[in-house]
Amino acid sequence: MVQVCFQGSLAQDGVLLALGAGAVRDGAMAGTRLAGGEVVVPGLADGPDALPVKLADLGAAELGALRYAAAVLGLAETERQVETGAGPAAAVAFLPEACSAGPWRDAEHLGWGAILSFAVPEILSYRGTLPAPEAAGRLPMILFRASSRAAAAAAPAKPLESGLGLGNVTVHERRRPYSNYFAVEELVYSHRRFDGAESPAVERAVFLASDAVTVLPYDPVRDRVLLVEQVRAAPIARGDATAWILEPVAGRIEPGDSPETTARKEAAEEAGLELKALHYVNDYYPSTGCFSEYLYSYVGIADLPDEAAKLGGVAAEGEDIRGHVMSREELMRRLRDNEIPDAPLLVSAYWLELNLARLRASG
Repeated sequence: MVQVCFQGSLAQDGVLLALGAGAVRDGAMAGTRLAGGEVVVPGLADGPDALPVKLADLGAAELGALRYAAAVLGLAETERQVETGAGPAAAVAFLPEACSAGPWRDAEHLGWGAILSFAVPEILSYRGTLPAPEAAGRLPMILFRASSRAAAAAAPAKPLESGLGLGNVTVHERRRPYSNYFAVEELVYSHRRFDGAESPAVERAVFLASDAVTVLPYDPVRDRVLLVEQVRAAPIARGDATAWILEPVAGRIEPGDSPETTARKEAAEEAGLELKALHYVNDYYPSTGCFSEYLYSYVGIADLPDEAAKLGGVAAEGEDIRGHVMSREELMRRLRDNEIPDAPLLVSAYWLELNLARLRASG
């Protein structure tokens, strides 16, 4: 058995559970603080106080799993002195291979520990099939998916007449036949039926995409909106002649960022806009049958003169985006005439109509 020390986000209960760390106990590192700035797993630096840590004795199997996860996360194995209930002792620690000495800043939204609690199980699912360097190449999207699952776990359940929920589902098997930027997960599960009986096991496939935001920029003084136009893969795959789509500003929520932060960031990147007030519309699944994507939609107050319509997007991400400014009345006409096949835009535009007087009064 090897005594291992877990600090910062690695000390989260969900991470320890995923790594098979049993009989966890408290420890401390004298004169130490968390360091590294905005990193997923913090490093260590000299500090004025004792740093609380978690300690666990790992066998060969658990230590092997930890070493694989550490390699994927870019952590190096080292040895540190820790204070235990039985006195000072040596312990193995895993620290970022390169990090600054500045104070560690946890994720603004959810926290890195909560996100890692869902990332580590996916990382370990590749052990034995993917070398650590190849799995490390998938880490950004693993963190995206983990952030989505952490957000779902933190959110209260929506009220339902039946009272049924995730606790009434038994997952028998999970398979991931495809995993890259997006992933496909095959589930075998059974569930409580409305008549009180248990269903037979069913097999379903889900396209995994991380959470995202949409924001419809609105100028209450000029009573106009801004839409972005870009080519989209889904209409191409379907064979739709309308391969370029008009939509609200949208983007995936970076792990650790809040939906509101993402909305403002995407408005700047895609449309060159600095939003004023953000008005929450709703959060929802665009399609629950086979798609895990979850959206947070907003209407963002902005100044929209004619010159606000410009080219935008992040070239490194292959984005080629054109902004269009139009009157709110023109937008609603085009939606009524079924000229814009974009569900999040429909949701936000009709919300804007319902709340128009309030938003124009605040403009």
